[in-house]
Amino acid sequence: MLTKNAKKSDAEIFILSKVHAELKEKSKIENNIIVSGFEEPSDAEGSLDQEEEIVDDLLVSLKVEKNKVKRFTRLRRKGGKNDQNKPDLLLNEFTDNKTQVKALNSASNLRECSKYNKVYINPDKTKKQVKLN
Repeated sequence: MLTKNAKKSDAEIFILSKVHAELKEKSKIENNIIVSGFEEPSDAEGSLDQEEEIVDDLLVSLKVEKNKVKRFTRLRRKGGKNDQNKPDLLLNEFTDNKTQVKALNSASNLRECSKYNKVYINPDKTKKQVKLN
């Protein structure tokens, strides 16, 4: 048991620093969602505009306002794609956690729309959380 003036051991400091790093990483991604199975733009030219239209359409289906999106980007795999038919994951970062929760709750409604029936939406996870699952 630690007393008020006792020094922390190296092991305790190490554990505390690891916990702090994990909490810091979680706070960075707490407003993010990962969209899998989501189509990629077919045309390389103007793909950013096409990508934005695709994301806007998804946001309408999720009943999320466009101004609540801080940024979105494709998560490209290292070393290229193994399966050309499998689209890269899409990361959406929202301005607040309330919007992320709203998007996750609305995700089940996407099954009703035929173009989103193979799209899955999950909260973003840290690398350690991914390893645990």
